[in-house]
Amino acid sequence: MDAKKAAAALGRRGGLVKSEKKAAAVRENGKKGGRPKMSNFEIDVTKNGKPRKLRLVNDSGKQYGLYVVYPPDQSGQIVTARTRWQPEQDGGIPDLRFCAKKAGFEIV
Repeated sequence: MDAKKAAAALGRRGGLVKSEKKAAAVRENGKKGGRPKMSNFEIDVTKNGKPRKLRLVNDSGKQYGLYVVYPPDQSGQIVTARTRWQPEQDGGIPDLRFCAKKAGFEIV
C-alpha cells in the first residue's frame, strides 16, 4: 500500500471514532446554527443598459445555478429568475465573471 492510500485509510478510521469530545463539539456547533450553507456569489451587471445583479447559487449542494436579481418593482418586491444559460457542472465553483459574459451581461 502506498503512503497516500495508507494516510487516507488512517484518516478514515480516525473520522469514524466516536468520542464525548466530538459529540460535545457537534452539539456546540448545532447551537450556532450548524454547518454554514454554501455562499452565494453576486456581482453587479447590466443588460441593455439596465442595472441588475447576477447571482451564482448552490442549488442542491452539488450544482450551481445562475440567477438574475431584478431591482425592486413599485411594490418593493425583488424578482429573481434563473437565466437561460447555465454553467457546466464539473464539480468546481464556476467563474461568475465568465458566466456573466456567456449569458450576455456586461460587468459593471
